[in-house]
Amino acid sequence: MSPTRSYAWWRPVTLTAAIWLLALAAGLAAWGAQPEAWFLPGQRYALPGLHARPGEGYDGQFVLYMALDPRPATVAPHLDVPAYRYQRVLLPWLAHWLGQGHPQGALVAVLALNLLGHLAGTAVVAWRLAAWGRPSGWALLYGLWPGLLFAARVGLPEPLAYGLALLAWRAHEARRPALAAGLYLAAALTKEVTLALAAAQALAVLAQRRPRAAWPLLAAGLGWLGWQAWLKATFGTVGFAAGGAGATGWEVIPLGGLLRVALQNPRLGLVYGLVFGPAYGVPIVVAARQVLRQGRAALRDPYALLLAVHLGLVLFLPYSTWREPFAVLRVLTGLLLSFWLYEVRGGHWALLRRLTPFWAAQAAFLLARG
Repeated sequence: MSPTRSYAWWRPVTLTAAIWLLALAAGLAAWGAQPEAWFLPGQRYALPGLHARPGEGYDGQFVLYMALDPRPATVAPHLDVPAYRYQRVLLPWLAHWLGQGHPQGALVAVLALNLLGHLAGTAVVAWRLAAWGRPSGWALLYGLWPGLLFAARVGLPEPLAYGLALLAWRAHEARRPALAAGLYLAAALTKEVTLALAAAQALAVLAQRRPRAAWPLLAAGLGWLGWQAWLKATFGTVGFAAGGAGATGWEVIPLGGLLRVALQNPRLGLVYGLVFGPAYGVPIVVAARQVLRQGRAALRDPYALLLAVHLGLVLFLPYSTWREPFAVLRVLTGLLLSFWLYEVRGGHWALLRRLTPFWAAQAAFLLARG
């Protein structure tokens, strides 16, 4: 079914742009003459001359340091785990080029790139829903997702990364393999978790016995492996890991990290049970049941595979991710994106309406961070 006026893809994109601009403008007004404060730098890793708060700071500071001086030898002492941080180099590289190496310029560049990337991703989601004959307004679940707004709010690359990956997904669907490969590689160099989208499409075309269609997707993965080899040669280790300083390894028992957090911090476990349980737990259970119900047909369905790949990632997330609600808010973006696409395509409106208040409640964590 072709999109109609009532399914116009641009409406959720426009609303998303308006709300994001208001939120980002409020953040800029709060920091005033200290643009580096946007990235929450800590004194432990801060570059000389930058205003920093006591302690270790937050992850966005490493984007700022690379944007100010991307030379590996210079910036490495200011990265908690150099190879891990430097593997996500595209956003700081672009911000360095656009911002001319100044904190104010880097801030504006990071904000602009994340906003443009996110609007592009929201447009892809809205267009896809409209092309299915589904109300494109459901794209606001992605467009207004607090996890992505929080990432933009502290200078992290997720909005740009997912935007590039969604553009790559659309390019692959449009049978433009070279463009898809380039965009997937760009997304992976922004944040490596977006390779899950390329993996889902590659598995689907292989199951459909179209191996030639998989090669461009595999080429993006090979390009990312080549980048990991460069990181190994430069920093002495590959970048792919479970996290930065203090990170724990991937779990062996499904949801084992979450269970450990609940046992060690009952108060946080209660928060997870009341708010995160419905927002993430229900999608995990429903997704597993629906994908299993599809059986072998799921192997040929890229949207089912996208859900399955993210489900597999979430089940074995490290303890160090679960112990920080703000990290959960960001990391589970891929799971919810794939869940929203799958459920809207299937027209499961009752389930989506029941869960929407729990997804909206995640904004409380965004406000709590300030």
